Amino acid sequence: KTVMKVIHTHVVNNDTQLTELALLTQTLSVLSWKHHNKSDKLWLYTDAKTLAQYEKYGIDRLYDHIDTSTIERFPKNVNTNIFPSSHKMWVFKNQTAPFISLDVDFVFHDTFPQDAASLGFLHLESPTTYPFPTKIQPPKDFTWTVDELTGFVNSMPVNTSLVMWGDITFLHKYV
Repeated sequence: KTVMKVIHTHVVNNDTQLTELALLTQTLSVLSWKHHNKSDKLWLYTDAKTLAQYEKYGIDRLYDHIDTSTIERFPKNVNTNIFPSSHKMWVFKNQTAPFISLDVDFVFHDTFPQDAASLGFLHLESPTTYPFPTKIQPPKDFTWTVDELTGFVNSMPVNTSLVMWGDITFLHKYV
């Protein structure tokens, strides 16, 4: 198996705070990847403000390397409210060797077959979102049915992705 750099990229805009669900999902993403793909090094690309939120919960310690300098060089004239994936594209532009990018809310439950492919991707999307289990306040006599529990367990995360860039020349043309 080829060892590849694996990256998460996440920056919160304005004064947004990471939610409990986002933090839990990202933690599961890191832990599941590291469990199934032990030789890969997991990098986090973020800014100092977002990193401070991760440090508050200790999530920063799950990563093999954290880079804030790349995001610090992000062009100030790009409106990230209009182009929400622009930080990720900036990180891609600054890569010099093959890598895998995981969305922070993507949980991969297997060993990833890293071969010499120029490009590989997986993108699942659902029009629904997860409910916030920590915010649900059911009536006192409420109990979950088997169908409700199964539906929650089998629901897909929203807009998740994994992309492997093996051909850096093509990546730079794409970005």
